[in-house]
Amino acid sequence: SFGNCESPGSVIRALAEECQDLHEPPKVHEVYSIAGIGGGSSSRLLCGGRLYAGPAYVDRHFVVVFWAAFTVPVLFVYTICFKTLWESHRWLPTASAPLIALAVTLALVTAFTDPGVIPRPALQMIVPGMRQRVTQA
Repeated sequence: SFGNCESPGSVIRALAEECQDLHEPPKVHEVYSIAGIGGGSSSRLLCGGRLYAGPAYVDRHFVVVFWAAFTVPVLFVYTICFKTLWESHRWLPTASAPLIALAVTLALVTAFTDPGVIPRPALQMIVPGMRQRVTQA
C-alpha cells in the first residue's frame, strides 16, 4: 500500500477481475490510457485502436522530415518538369501519379500499423484472451 492509496498492482488486479465479469470484454483502446496499463501517455491509439502511433513529441519531427523529403521532389517534378515530360513522354507523368498515391498509402500504413509492441502485463490481465495471443505470437 502507498500511504492511503492502494498499490497499483491491486488496482490492476481488481480492474482485471471486473473486466472478466463484463458481458462484452473491453477493447484495448478503451483501457490503454489508464496509468500503468498501456503505453502510458506517450504512445497513442487512434481511430478506435485501429491506428497505433508513437509519442507526439517524437513523431512530429520524423513526420515533418519525411513529408518534406517526399513532397519536395514530387512537387518539383509536377510543377517544373511536368510540361517537358508531358510533351516528350506522356506515359511518364500518367504512370507516376498512381505510383505516388501507392507510396503515400504504404507510408501511412507503415506509420500507423502496430509495430509488434508486446503489451504490458497489466494490459494482458485486463483484456481477456490477450495473454494467450501474446504467447502464441
